[in-house]
Amino acid sequence: MYTSTQTFTLTCTAGETGASYTARATAESIITQWDADNKALGMAKALAVEFIECSFAGTDVTLYYSVSKTALAYNDVGYQTDTFAVTLPAGSVYSTVSQADADAAAQAAAQYLANEKRDLEQIPIFANTEQSWSGSCPGGLGGGYWVTITIPAHTISSNESASDASQDALAEAQAQVAALIAVHCVPTYLSTVQSYTATCTPPLVGTPITVTNAAGTHSSTVSQAAANAASLAAATTAANALLVCGSGYSNTDQSYTAVCQVIYGPNWIGSNSTVVVPAGTFFSLVSQADANAQALASATSQAIAGLSCSWGGGYEQP
Repeated sequence: MYTSTQTFTLTCTAGETGASYTARATAESIITQWDADNKALGMAKALAVEFIECSFAGTDVTLYYSVSKTALAYNDVGYQTDTFAVTLPAGSVYSTVSQADADAAAQAAAQYLANEKRDLEQIPIFANTEQSWSGSCPGGLGGGYWVTITIPAHTISSNESASDASQDALAEAQAQVAALIAVHCVPTYLSTVQSYTATCTPPLVGTPITVTNAAGTHSSTVSQAAANAASLAAATTAANALLVCGSGYSNTDQSYTAVCQVIYGPNWIGSNSTVVVPAGTFFSLVSQADANAQALASATSQAIAGLSCSWGGGYEQP
């Protein structure tokens, strides 16, 4: 800020009498010292013109006094929007030439004072410097999402200070980053292993179909239960699509006990092995007996495979 104090002395013109008048004025400028000097000098001149008292020596001179005049000045670029008005009351300026001359002089003086008022009172607009803010998803959410928001210089203004404008710009960048983080950084839940077995509804028969979805097949941003439900629903749909049912026969419970002595001979010893094939495991389009035979054959082979026998002696081992 530049400050200047200037004085100006005005004397009465030829044909007038009266003491000289010296006016003193102080002005400020945010531009240069030269600008402050000019403003202070101009104000001092205006004050001298307003307050000097001169009279005419003769009595044959006609004085024309100005009517009331108002002038407006508007803010300069880079200052807050404002209007500065100055009104000179009637009789503020006189002329020995004409009424029009007095009025014109009063209008010019009012405009000068309005401009001075603007230069002294207008408030600058402060703009922000460039401000940036970055953020990322916490705890590995959002696949490592990272974002930076930059508010360019001169985007946000303030009537207070450049610092205030920059703080507002930084707050805006932070708010935008927070909004993007909220959108991108949501937790993702991966499904656990989900399995579904589709079976025919009696009296229809058919081989049950099991579909298993591995862990992580489906995901959800809502909950673990939602991810698991989506995976189970998919497994259910797939199993039902693969299931083939028709009219026929399903086995009843079938069991078989394998005995070492029966399978290998009287001198073999070991624990018996029993396997039960539940009802509905095998199906046949031929007959009930055929379905039961399939189940018994399966139980027999499994029981024999499960035997653990050893030679007990008595005669030569086969």
